Amino acid sequence: MKSIFKNLSNFFEKAIILPVGKVILVISEKIVEVSRNFEKWLMHKTVLLFLSLILAVSIFILIDQKLLVFTESSAEVITDLEVDVIYNEEAYVIE
Repeated sequence: MKSIFKNLSNFFEKAIILPVGKVILVISEKIVEVSRNFEKWLMHKTVLLFLSLILAVSIFILIDQKLLVFTESSAEVITDLEVDVIYNEEAYVIE
């Protein structure tokens, strides 16, 4: 019974765990290399200025064209509704 589980675990290790681990290792090495290059670019002041300018202009265009909406611009009008106004008569003068 032990040999069956041992053979099964060896199979899964060789067929699944090791290849997936190798793929993750290769991907992580590529990400580290790319992040180093990206970090070198971000060290320059001009790159940061252009990135912030592009970001600011793109956000302005998104909001100006109403592609990005933060609040609802529609309202429901209720007519023929009586409103009772409560205010501090001593603090406010109504003319």
